[in-house]
Amino acid sequence: MDAKKIIETAIEAWNARDTRAFADAFHPECEITAPGGLVLRGAEGVEQFWHGYQDSFPDNRVAVRTVFGAADEGVEEAVFEGTHTGTLRGADETEIPPTNRRVAVPFVGTYTLRDERVTSYHLYFDQVELLTQLGLMPAADAAR
Repeated sequence: MDAKKIIETAIEAWNARDTRAFADAFHPECEITAPGGLVLRGAEGVEQFWHGYQDSFPDNRVAVRTVFGAADEGVEEAVFEGTHTGTLRGADETEIPPTNRRVAVPFVGTYTLRDERVTSYHLYFDQVELLTQLGLMPAADAAR
């Protein structure tokens, strides 16, 4: 299976809320990184990542803009959409209680694969944009 198909399969599992299929896309020795210093490893890390977003935004979905894969590398550009109805936990263990606000946050994820499974997933998104959409930071004044 090529990199693009593996990434698309993981995204499909995410959107279908198929925890097992999502976890199966990741290698047992994988590493996931995300803004705020989040570093997660192995099956436990995949489970933490899953619950971190699925529990905080239970109605979420990933709206794919593009997926590219070549050999054992790949990239996705997408938008994370969902309603914040669960507690969101930061990498530093801070907790953001539900705001009941809907978000649509663009993101990019880079992938490295081995044995047709994800060994490295690096998630990049604008934390200020997320916090602004959650109503926790003021929006920029577009009139300036």
